[in-house]
Amino acid sequence: MLKRVLLSVLVLSLLFPSAAFCGSKGSKAAAKAATEPGAAFSATAAGTIVDSKTKLEWAVGPDEDTTWEEAKSWVAGLTLAGGGWRVPTREELKTLYMPKTGDRNISPVFKMKGWWVWTGEPSGDTKAWTFEFESGVPFAIFRDLSNYGRAFAVRAKK
Repeated sequence: MLKRVLLSVLVLSLLFPSAAFCGSKGSKAAAKAATEPGAAFSATAAGTIVDSKTKLEWAVGPDEDTTWEEAKSWVAGLTLAGGGWRVPTREELKTLYMPKTGDRNISPVFKMKGWWVWTGEPSGDTKAWTFEFESGVPFAIFRDLSNYGRAFAVRAKK
């Protein structure tokens, strides 16, 4: 069986010498460009981050442990680049999840050391939804928890 697999790989490498699995420098460069961390994200002079795919504009809160109320309060008072900010949804935060990118599975342009970000979505009377960047899934947690929690703000690109 192993001989058959190796023979298949050899034949394919002879037939398609520029294929990525053959180690071609051109193919590796193209693959790197397509998966470059933060490729969809660009920082603006105003201090925001624009996502060219979703057309959303992001602001990153202080990189410190934050409760749900603190996150909402920070976003409500945000006047950066003309204001109009709101707390993101689970679905919006999910668009930022990039497995094996940076230290937190998110583009390094976001400069975050926490593992999850609050949404504006409550879950019952005592919890709210977060998006957890370690696993890439949303969790409902108690609103007064703050360990590794962060605040982001979002708006449609102006």
